[in-house]
Parts: sequence; structure tokens; C-alpha cells
Amino acid sequence: MTVKLEDIQLSPGQQRLIAEQANRNGKPWQSILQEALDSSGVTDREGEDSAFMDWCAEQVRGKDIISLDEAQSILSKCSGSLAHDIIDDRSDR
Repeated sequence: MTVKLEDIQLSPGQQRLIAEQANRNGKPWQSILQEALDSSGVTDREGEDSAFMDWCAEQVRGKDIISLDEAQSILSKCSGSLAHDIIDDRSDR
């Protein structure tokens, strides 16, 4: 069976369930969907990276510079985050 990308659409009920789960857990909806896919063994690093970058951009929009604490806080909320490695790498700057 071949599924085309344009054939994949979520019903309003499915959207509501994802939104409710995201709100309950204080996570972006993309994380909730990725966790569901991960639990079934499906991974998409490119899609996850894009969603992560979009989410980070939204968190810092309008800010000139963020502190290391803010960066760590943002990164720590992302599934599979390398926040500690990044903070350690940048701490001497």
C-alpha cells in the first residue's frame, strides 16, 4: 500500500486530542506527535529538527540576546535535546 503525503490529513477530533495532550503536558503539539511516532518506532530527524528550530525561533522572537539559562530552559523542553552538551560547549564564551 502506498500513501501519498497529500492524502494525510487529521480530523478535527484528532487535532483536538493532540492539542489537549500538548496543553496537559505543557509541550508543543509537534513534540506530542513525535512522541507518539517514536513509541511506534518511527523517527524523522529532519522533520524533528525543523520543528525544533521553528519552536526555538518562536521562543526567542523579539529578543536580541538570550542568556545561557534561557537557552538551557528552551532546549531542555525538547525531546532528545543536547542542552547540557551545548551549554558546556558555550559556557566559556
